[in-house]
Order: sequence, then structure tokens, then C-alpha cells
Amino acid sequence: MKILDIGCGLNKYPGSTGMNREDLPNVDIVYNLGAFPWPISDNSYVKVLAFHSLKHTSNILGVLGKIFRILKPKGTLHVRVLHFTSDNFYNDVTHKTFFSTRFFNNFVKCNSTTQYNYYHNIYLKKLSKEVHFLKKGLLNPYIIFLIHYIFNLFLKIYERFFSFIIPALEIEFFLEVDK
Repeated sequence: MKILDIGCGLNKYPGSTGMNREDLPNVDIVYNLGAFPWPISDNSYVKVLAFHSLKHTSNILGVLGKIFRILKPKGTLHVRVLHFTSDNFYNDVTHKTFFSTRFFNNFVKCNSTTQYNYYHNIYLKKLSKEVHFLKKGLLNPYIIFLIHYIFNLFLKIYERFFSFIIPALEIEFFLEVDK
């Protein structure tokens, strides 16, 4: 299975092809995500990993378009990004794009009048999403589990009413290409 780890840095996923803008050990493709076109053939990967790399681009539609292009039909995209309430977002001047749990709704085909995917040709199916609140070991694990469990059941309510009271750390998405 061909896997591309974009923005892998020093922590490339085992067995994957690593793509990063810096020439670091284990990076296979040295390339800036924001530069186009990417030096990768269409439909060449089964899975793309984007762990904390998408927040560094101001052209998110361009980057997602390239990911869509290089993934095979039914290929998967595994994304981890900072939640918009995470104080870690503001610690790095290269962070440019905010994410909420509904961010990828813009790329899902639907028959609703509130469909917003008419300005691009990127189509994804949401397989799952999960908000993570704290790194393990910082608080009582039972409290973290309770917060995590309840808020993940009601994500829209969490983001609308509680996200600035109990900020999240990151969001994890599992998506499938719909082509």
C-alpha cells in the first residue's frame, strides 16, 4: 500500500513516502506544499497522512486539490490539525489555517440546499472525526475520558457553546476520496 506522509518532518510514518519542505533525514520528496504542481502522478497513493501540516498553508483549497488528485479512487486521507481553540495555534507564526469539526463539510457531496462545494471539485466522504482535549498524563484520566466522550457525542453543541470554556487540542479526521 502506497502511503504519502505530507509534512512528515522528522517523524515519517513507517513504510511511507515522506514529503517535506525541509531536507531532513528520511524525507523522500523535498517540496513546499504550497508550490504547484506537486511532483507526484495522479492516482498514485492509496493513503495520505497530513499530521499537523495543513495548518501551515494559506491555500488550503490548492493543497486539498493536489491531495485529491494524487489519491486513488476510494483512497483515504488521515488528517490531524489543531482545533481553532487550541492555544498551540498561536505559538507558531507559520500557522495560517484554522480548523473546526465541520471544516470538511465543505467537501462532502449532498443533496442539501446548504451545500457549499460548488466552488471546487474536491469531494470527500467523512469516515470519522474526533476531538482530542489534552495530552495523556496532564489531568485525572477519568475526567479527560468523560470530557472527551461527552463532547465527541455532541460536537456541534460543544463548538457552539463550550469550546472557549474547555478548549480542545486537536481534531483527527478520517476521510475517503469520492471520485
